[in-house]
Amino acid sequence: MYTMNESFYADYLRPKVRWIREMIKPPSYSFERMNIPYTLFWIVLDGTLTVHLDGKPFRAEKGDLVIFPPNVTFGLHPRDDAKDIHYLSLCADLKIGGLDLVHLYELPVISSHLSSPSLPSLISIWKRSVTVFEQLGELVAARAASPQQNAMPERAVISHTDISVQYFGLHAELFQWLHHFLLLMRPYLPDEPLLFDPRIVKACDYIQQRLGQPIRLEELAKHVHVSQSHFSHLFYKSLGLSPIEYVQKSRIQRAKELLMNSSYTIKEIAEKTGYSEQSQLSRAFRKAEGISPFRYRHASRSIPK
Repeated sequence: MYTMNESFYADYLRPKVRWIREMIKPPSYSFERMNIPYTLFWIVLDGTLTVHLDGKPFRAEKGDLVIFPPNVTFGLHPRDDAKDIHYLSLCADLKIGGLDLVHLYELPVISSHLSSPSLPSLISIWKRSVTVFEQLGELVAARAASPQQNAMPERAVISHTDISVQYFGLHAELFQWLHHFLLLMRPYLPDEPLLFDPRIVKACDYIQQRLGQPIRLEELAKHVHVSQSHFSHLFYKSLGLSPIEYVQKSRIQRAKELLMNSSYTIKEIAEKTGYSEQSQLSRAFRKAEGISPFRYRHASRSIPK
């Protein structure tokens, strides 16, 4: 009888849903040059659209699955036809050891002519997840309006039992969704994802948990039990950048997440992402993204769901 003693690559997966929606948009619906730190999935239920990813056009129609990788600039132009576009949307943080699934599995941007038996199941789970997500939102909103919550400190962690039960239900749906999504995409997937030395995956996971603190090369090498020089060699061989460059990119990524999804001030976000001064974050952010943190926050308010 099998007993699970092995370590699995997917053990490092810590998914976090940002939104799940069912949307109907008019032909005039459009947006320009969006860039988000999460993976965004759409499946077209009716109509056609042309999305632009890093300037390249991709046409999608009914039954097509569209994947927007994290940190890739994308846009949608208005259409000439008179038909509404109907689609399901799911946005989530899907990483294994700090590395996103789109790049690990080299997922295609557009998947067309999907005829797998998993497609109806995926759509059914997706629609069910929309309902579960909306119910969670209603519980959170009701809790926020309650007299007891008014007495709680601002930004307290939500611990109400009913909300926790619904939250676990949402994650159960997410794993069901992910299971059927990978079944559907299996013909496109390699037998193995891009493989990295497990010590590098462990180090990336360690970095993600400590972005608000000083992170030293010596500390990272010690965490995975190798010398600093060997660790730097392994890291660059796996990811094509140095450990310090990875830390810097991860801090900007976390700053983008907080700018999008929190009410923290930019000074507070700087502190939470390892910058001692707001000006340091602003300089690093502008260098990486081409705009200030303030402008990114403003632009993120119009990000399509």
